[in-house]
Amino acid sequence: MKQKQIHIILIILSLILLSILIRGLNIDVTRDAAKYAYIAKEIVQNNQWIDLQIDNEPYEQKPHLTFWLSAISFLIFGVSNFAFKLPLLVYSLMGLFFTYKLGQSAYNQKTGFLAAIISSFSVVFILYNQDIHTDTVLFTNTAFALWQLWEYLKNTKTRNLLGSAFALGLCMLTKGPFGIVLPVLSVLSYILATKQIKRIFHFSWLLIALGTILISAPVFYQLYINWGIEGYKFFFITNTFGRFTGSYLGQNPDPTFYIHNILYLFLPWTVLFFVALYKGIVQIKNKSSKAPDFFFLFGFLLFFIIISVSQSKLPNYIMAVLPTMAIITAVYWEQFGKTTTSINKIQNTLNILLMITVSAISFFFNNNLYFVKLLVLLLATAVFIFASRKIDKNYKTIINSMGALIVAGLCLNFNIVPELFGHQAQPKAAQYLNSLQNNQAAIYNYPKEELKLLRHLWDGVSPVDKEKFDQTPPRKHFSLNYALKFYSNRHVKHIQTPKELAHALDQTNAWFFTDHEGMLEISNSNTNIDTIINYQHFSLRHSARYLFPKKNENTFDRQYLIHITKENMQ
Repeated sequence: MKQKQIHIILIILSLILLSILIRGLNIDVTRDAAKYAYIAKEIVQNNQWIDLQIDNEPYEQKPHLTFWLSAISFLIFGVSNFAFKLPLLVYSLMGLFFTYKLGQSAYNQKTGFLAAIISSFSVVFILYNQDIHTDTVLFTNTAFALWQLWEYLKNTKTRNLLGSAFALGLCMLTKGPFGIVLPVLSVLSYILATKQIKRIFHFSWLLIALGTILISAPVFYQLYINWGIEGYKFFFITNTFGRFTGSYLGQNPDPTFYIHNILYLFLPWTVLFFVALYKGIVQIKNKSSKAPDFFFLFGFLLFFIIISVSQSKLPNYIMAVLPTMAIITAVYWEQFGKTTTSINKIQNTLNILLMITVSAISFFFNNNLYFVKLLVLLLATAVFIFASRKIDKNYKTIINSMGALIVAGLCLNFNIVPELFGHQAQPKAAQYLNSLQNNQAAIYNYPKEELKLLRHLWDGVSPVDKEKFDQTPPRKHFSLNYALKFYSNRHVKHIQTPKELAHALDQTNAWFFTDHEGMLEISNSNTNIDTIINYQHFSLRHSARYLFPKKNENTFDRQYLIHITKENMQ
């Protein structure tokens, strides 16, 4: 097949991928994504861009950049799912360009281009541009920082020094000290492995550090005006090392956590990546590797070890290291993979299994849009068959893998994910409240069951000590779902203790959004209830067990919207 025809196929596949990503922009947000959307909404409402607020209290968990991007979009397009996610998707697409430039600079243009393809045509890229985390933004800033730092190591030019400082500052503005861990480890690995120890003490690193602090100055300003020196202690020690030790964000001792998360999040490139990692280590051991290999391989391995031994583990961290993983895979493919028959057979078998598995789940998922599903599957099959036609063997496996990801992406964002997120009760309750004419009633969110879980698991308060347990509010803004607040046109107040509930029940006109335990507690109070609306709710914490919800209605939780009136029962 001619080069021009291959380019046409790549363009078609990329356009279909873009349509999949755009489809995800309109899917409802929940949990962390809902909280980030709500913070961006508050920035616009309060016109407070530096001192981040949530419920009129300082918010210190994450720095500014993610919220700024969405807040600017809200100013232009208004508040919506689309406006929240659009700038973050555009920012991620910029990250693909930086990944290309990184691979091109360290190796060659083909490696850079393939690394950008691997990054974009991966499950993790689709999922985290739909379910937003700060790592969605960190992906781009990490690729930018690695590119500029590599250029500076190679050429020591002033523009790359400034670029490194700017990029690292953006990393800090996205996720604090954690954001710069991978770039710093990559630089140190390269310097030590190439025995350029003197470069560690060069004054230019001080200039880069000062530039990084300058770019991330809004973070330090907010911490100081709200918490003084204690704010810096939290930022650098409690929030960073506390997560590492598990003292701040719970514990997950599983050392294989990121291995089995990479197995599905880095599909369809998982096999190629692990083979590439092994091959790269062997090359370094045999002293046949190139200088950039130290930068990427050692940087990744050190980062991977750190997050694996950390007691706090989250799968979205994989998004932050995606540029490095893509480069490692691309380097292996260019050097060995495309001529290794066994690897090609394994990869193509994985592609077929991925398509069959995701398509089967999608087709039998709990809704009746079988005609739409059939069209989607036919389109996906046509894409794969078209991509599998007589293509040069150097490209065939890669294009087949892209086609497999397209099939999976179509099933995910046009069926599975909308179905999962479509059973979130909070957006529906907010929509109902927004539709009420002249609604001046107070609105409260009382997630009693979640509050109990947070107190016990994260704050160590024993349910046996009932009085202390009830009176201890969990760490505010940590995990409470802010979707009701984001979608509501009016202010919603969280209830976290029995005292706050008692005060709210004294209101003469109020709505309560709550779970089953909360509904029973409110129903048993001396309060006149005139409306109870029952919602089915789908807990995304355990979504794997709900793949076929039609088969098991008990997998749904119940959430309630309750209205109390002026008259109190005697």
